[in-house]
Amino acid sequence: MFRKALLSTVVGVLTAAMPLGNVMADYPDKPLRFYVGFPPGGSTDTVARIIGPALEKRMGQTVVLDNRAGGGGYVGLEAVSRADPDGHTFGFGVSGALTVAPTLRDDLSIDPHTDLVPVSGAVINPLVLAVHKDKGINTLQEYIDAAREQGGMTYGTAGPGTAMHLAGELLAKMTETDLTHIGYRGNGPAMSDVLGGHVDSVILDVTTLKPHVEEGTLVALGVTSPQRTELAPDYPTFQESGVDGYDVSSWFGVLTTAGTPPDVVAKLNEHIVAVLKDPEVSRRLLEAGLEPAPSTPEEFKTMIMSQFTTYAELIKSADLGGN
Repeated sequence: MFRKALLSTVVGVLTAAMPLGNVMADYPDKPLRFYVGFPPGGSTDTVARIIGPALEKRMGQTVVLDNRAGGGGYVGLEAVSRADPDGHTFGFGVSGALTVAPTLRDDLSIDPHTDLVPVSGAVINPLVLAVHKDKGINTLQEYIDAAREQGGMTYGTAGPGTAMHLAGELLAKMTETDLTHIGYRGNGPAMSDVLGGHVDSVILDVTTLKPHVEEGTLVALGVTSPQRTELAPDYPTFQESGVDGYDVSSWFGVLTTAGTPPDVVAKLNEHIVAVLKDPEVSRRLLEAGLEPAPSTPEEFKTMIMSQFTTYAELIKSADLGGN
């Protein structure tokens, strides 16, 4: 009787444990959906189309790319948040959507910090401060000195509330310099105005600026990330130029639905990291002007929350709310 009861108990325990074990053993067991919250042709779409096929090959399941443009990437993120929490649906979160928008906007349909789970960093999109060659400015310190002597300097970006915007605000705060933000509707208009002399400087991504730097029209004063970029290794960082502790990074990362089992998140992370470290994938990303930046889920979450806190304080001190 005792042995029969014990056997029944053991069988019950094993049966209860089977669903998660089966999930892990079979994952993924159906096509995966990869939401991109921006239209085809942009940088996020480019990255998705590079890593999507590689993930498909590695994971043995079809990876369906689904462009859900709108809301600064939030239409796609909302779709991820509404999916079954089984690791078969994931999407891109861009730095602005995860670290800036939660403070600046009160119309968000989801809370990205509770309705989504970080899986891995994907790529870094390095930002650069540049001026027209006719300014006669060649270093970040000369730029700061000129701004102080002239009573300020203007800088253009691809729009208010972007990482580019925050990069300028943080530089102004840390150097106690008067820098005025001019927000444009994208990189093109900002580039046109700096080339035409209508704005003193710009903070844009390295891929946009580098051709003009190489032809001598613009001078790159530095990158905003704490490390130099592989895409332009001769550009100094702001930290190297004397602004200790400065760090503003523009990046994309992969997130999945809140409630997804940690073991499934870990398995998805394993696949994404392996793909990002693949030499061919890495080469194609660098050619597209983006640096691979895989991470653990914990590292990605820590980065998101750290930057969110820093930017929230900056937005408050610079009175940027509602801009």
